[in-house]
Amino acid sequence: MKFNRPILDGNFITVQLHGNLARAVWIEANIPAVVEESLIECLKSNVDLVACSPEKMPDIDPSVACHRLNVNPDIKYEALR
Repeated sequence: MKFNRPILDGNFITVQLHGNLARAVWIEANIPAVVEESLIECLKSNVDLVACSPEKMPDIDPSVACHRLNVNPDIKYEALR
């Protein structure tokens, strides 16, 4: 099956992995139904491997788990040609 990466639009759906909101993940709402179903099935079958909070992954370096864009909002954007 060929899969074109969807353009993320900021619309997400909440998927409960283990029957309570503490074990929930958010996935993009703008993906093909077959991909959504497969992703949810995969997440639920691997619920013991999914960390829903930083406390659940104490040995992971925060620099690996988090990212930030190095952008200065005070600098004017200029397009390069």
